[in-house]
Amino acid sequence: MVDDTSLSVLTFAVKDGNRLVSSEAGFHSWIEVDGLIIDFMSPLFPVLMKTPDGKALCKSQMFQREIETMAKSPRELAATGDFFLCPNTELTNDLVDDFISVPLNMDILNICASWYRRPPSEMPQTIDVSNGRGGIDNLHLQHFDVSGEW
Repeated sequence: MVDDTSLSVLTFAVKDGNRLVSSEAGFHSWIEVDGLIIDFMSPLFPVLMKTPDGKALCKSQMFQREIETMAKSPRELAATGDFFLCPNTELTNDLVDDFISVPLNMDILNICASWYRRPPSEMPQTIDVSNGRGGIDNLHLQHFDVSGEW
């Protein structure tokens, strides 16, 4: 639930009759670690959810929540920040297999792994990468403002 005033709920799924289901055309990814759900895409939710006149329906916020706080069903979503997840392991495995079969995607993963620094160390603002044409490109880390948390 991204806004309880307008009852705006962001759903990553496709309609199958009167049900919502995950598929290659409608899915979302998150990380589960140490009893937490972390969604690195949540600061972009305002880009995904806009009114017909182009106004964002929610703020750019960080999402890191304890798994045990998840609603038991989508019908229980009542307050801003309430969430419900329904993992689809088979789809996840298929999507990961497809993703890693593309050499460019593996290159991006390797760049991210090389760029990352464990906190409290700061990540470098730039990194040099081969551009595949015999040259080197300098990538710049982009800053993204987050205005709170779900």
